[in-house]
Amino acid sequence: MKPTFRTIADRAGVGTATVERVLNGRGGVRPELVEKVIAAARALDYPKRLPEVHNGIRRIDVLLVRPETTFFARLAQAFARIAASLDPSIALHRTFLDEHDPAAIARHIADPGTRRAGLVVAMPDLPAIRAALQRATATGTRRGWRGADRPACLT
Repeated sequence: MKPTFRTIADRAGVGTATVERVLNGRGGVRPELVEKVIAAARALDYPKRLPEVHNGIRRIDVLLVRPETTFFARLAQAFARIAASLDPSIALHRTFLDEHDPAAIARHIADPGTRRAGLVVAMPDLPAIRAALQRATATGTRRGWRGADRPACLT
């Protein structure tokens, strides 16, 4: 007999709403409860694919310049299409910055104001920007990057 949300909830010691949120990947459940629900579902041989432990929304920042140019406007549109096709647990944020202010770009790379799981930079290769990217990759796990999502610096 296929386990129901009720049987999984009883085994995990949680409510059926919690089981529904976990098994449908909707988040908003404490990590320790997620683990209990998934363990109970596995023990009861729940037939559907079980979600990975919910890590919240992973933010990827895309930094661009010159939105008035055809190239960067099309690049921004391409990233918008990519964003629409991604799993809901991934948020892609496009930001246009002034390429004539490399210090401001470097500050944004160093301190985005929110945690991010990735960074895409499409702008001129200027010393201040390159140095900020190198610092971000060297100190990534301490500066707002999520755990093992530490970036690599590509040149």
